[in-house]
This record gives sequence, structure tokens and C-alpha cells, in this order.
Amino acid sequence: MPISIDPVAKTPIASELQKLAPDAIIELFVLDLSPLGGGLYYFHAGTNQLTQPIVWQGVTYSPLPIMVEGFNYEGSGALPRPKLKIANVTKIVSAFVVNYDDLVGAKITRHRTFAKFLDGQPGANPNIYFPPEHWYVDRKTNENKLLIEWELSSPFDTEGVMIPARIVVPGTCSWKYRGDGCGYTG
Repeated sequence: MPISIDPVAKTPIASELQKLAPDAIIELFVLDLSPLGGGLYYFHAGTNQLTQPIVWQGVTYSPLPIMVEGFNYEGSGALPRPKLKIANVTKIVSAFVVNYDDLVGAKITRHRTFAKFLDGQPGANPNIYFPPEHWYVDRKTNENKLLIEWELSSPFDTEGVMIPARIVVPGTCSWKYRGDGCGYTG
């Protein structure tokens, strides 16, 4: 009788996680300031003794002293509200805060992969990674000489959003006036 094998366990991520001594998980972040009129910035936390720029999928991620926490998902209750803390030693982050309205509304994408899959490694494979996580800067919670802290929110966090988002007015059409979809018969 053949033994059935779980197809999920065959993936490289699952195989690596099931090892007795898995490789280090590397967190990479993309700060997207385009909603605020800025650009894209790529960085990593500099953990796991990786204090130099990292290249993954052909993109260079600069080291930046950061700490993130609170990405845990639970089956019920509120969505997670992770905290992002960035050391303010170089004052670059302070400049972003001043120029981009405390970064509120900026998009942060969190990528995770194993160190052995980074570009330049013997087992490099840019196609093996955990699903990316997308977050938005909801508010700045702390700023001092040493660090700046933000609270992130999920794109699914709909606090303050009214349903329906479209205004409904009787006797009018939300599509082109007298066009298809309006039901205008003359």
C-alpha cells in the first residue's frame, strides 16, 4: 500500500522548516512612499550577522537598525497591529517623518526567505520565499532621539470605512448617463 505524502510538505519552504537545524529566516522590507509622493526604499534589519547590504531577486536591501513585533495572526478577534521601530541614529528616518507626514499611509511590504536562498549564495533561488505581507503605516506612536515607532495596520482593517463606499442617490445612474447599464429607455 503506497504512503500518501502531503503535497505542502514537498515545498522547499516546508522542507527547510521541518529540518532539525533550519537556515536563518531573513526579513526584508520595502517602504513604499509613492502614495505620499516619494519612492521605494529597500532595507533589512541587519540581524543574523548580516550587517552588509543584501541582494535578493536582484534588488539591494540596505541594513537599517529596526525591530518589528506583533505580526501574529489569530483565528478570531481583531487583526494584528504590528509595531515597527527604527533607530534614529542617522536622522535619515527623521527626515522621512518630516517630509512625508509621519509616513502615515505609506505601504510596507515584509518579505521573508531563508538566508541560503539570497542572491550570491550557493543555493540561491529568488523564487522560494514566504508569502509577502502588506501593511500600511497607521500612526506614529513614539519619536525620540533614539528611535521612532509606528503602528501598522492590515489592508483589510476597515475601521472607519462605511459600507457601501459608493453614494447611492435614487433616480440617478452611477455609470455613464443614458449609457449601457443605466436602464434608460428614452
